[in-house]
Amino acid sequence: MLADRRIDEIEPAENVRILRLFRFGLLLRLALALAFQISGVDQTLNLTKDANLYDSVGKKIAEHYRSGGETKWPGRVSGFLDHFYEHLVGATCYVTDDSMLAIRLINVLCGSLVILVTWRMARDVADADIAYRCGLWACFFPTLFYYSCLPVRDAQSTLAMALVFLGMTTVTSSGKILHMMALPTGLLLMAGYRTYVAAALVILIPASWLLTLLITRSRTNYQLACRNILVALLVVAVVGPVVIAKVYSTRKASKIADINS
Repeated sequence: MLADRRIDEIEPAENVRILRLFRFGLLLRLALALAFQISGVDQTLNLTKDANLYDSVGKKIAEHYRSGGETKWPGRVSGFLDHFYEHLVGATCYVTDDSMLAIRLINVLCGSLVILVTWRMARDVADADIAYRCGLWACFFPTLFYYSCLPVRDAQSTLAMALVFLGMTTVTSSGKILHMMALPTGLLLMAGYRTYVAAALVILIPASWLLTLLITRSRTNYQLACRNILVALLVVAVVGPVVIAKVYSTRKASKIADINS
C-alpha cells in the first residue's frame, strides 16, 4: 500500500520547491557559521568541547604532513575507522593553512544536503506533500541546524545515516540503482565517523529484511524481499567484517558491552 502512494515521475515543480528549501537552509546555516567564526563566541563560551579537540588534533595532523613526518602524530588517531573526521580536518587544515572556516563550510554543506537526502528518501515511499514536509523537518530541526554550523562531525555523520536510509528505501521501493549505492556509501562513511553505529547497522539491516521475508506471503513481495536480503548480505560481506573487528578491538566496544557501566 505504501509503495502505491509513490509517484514515480517527480514533477519539475517539486524539484524547484525542494531546491528552494535547500538554498534557504544553506544560507541560514552559512550565516550562523560565519557569525560563529567572526565572533568566536562558540569558542569563548566553550559551546562544544569537541570543536576544540578536533581543532587541536587537525592542526597536529596538518603539521605532521608539513614537516614530512618529523612532528609527532596525534596518539588518539589511528586508522580511518572511527577517525575519518580527524583525518578530514587535518587534510583541510593542511590545504587551507589551519583554517577552521573551511571545516565549518564543509559541515554547512553536509547539513544542508541532509535536506535533499531526506526529501528523496521520503519521496520513494510517499507523495509530494509528505516528502516536502520531511524536507522541512530536516531543514529546521534544531540540533541538526546548530551542529551544522560548528566544526564537529555531527552534520557529516547525520548525512551518512541519511544516506543509509535512502539506500534502504530505494531498495525496498525498487528505485534507481544510483540511489541504492547510498546504502554502502553511507555505511562506509558511518564506519569512519561512528564505527559502533555502523557495526549495529550491518547486523540490524539484514535482520530487518529477513523479518520481512518471514512475514511476507505474496509471491511478488517474496521475490522483492529476497532481492533486498541479497543486497543486504552483499553490503554486510564488504563492510561488516572490518567494522565489527574494529569495534571489538577497541575499549569503546568493551564499555558498550559492559552492562554494569
